[in-house]
Amino acid sequence: MQVPEGNNDGDDDSESSISTLSERSDLTQGVVDRIRRRKSTKDVTWESLSFWDKAALFNKWSLFLAFGNLCTIFGSLFYILSPYFDLP
Repeated sequence: MQVPEGNNDGDDDSESSISTLSERSDLTQGVVDRIRRRKSTKDVTWESLSFWDKAALFNKWSLFLAFGNLCTIFGSLFYILSPYFDLP
């Protein structure tokens, strides 16, 4: 990521991170606007975000994918190791 030239007092980097948030397709415009309003008052920290703001930033499908990956891993292990033990 390139840092824009000019006044680099830390706001440029945080502005670019908010702009990358607005490019995410799973966030609504209202969520991004609420985060921007908090940014304009300089109190955006992870601790200052509400539970629902944090939940909006979290991709809910990642839980589903993690569960599916675990099922695939254990299913493959049981299939590979099936000659060494009997399954009911």
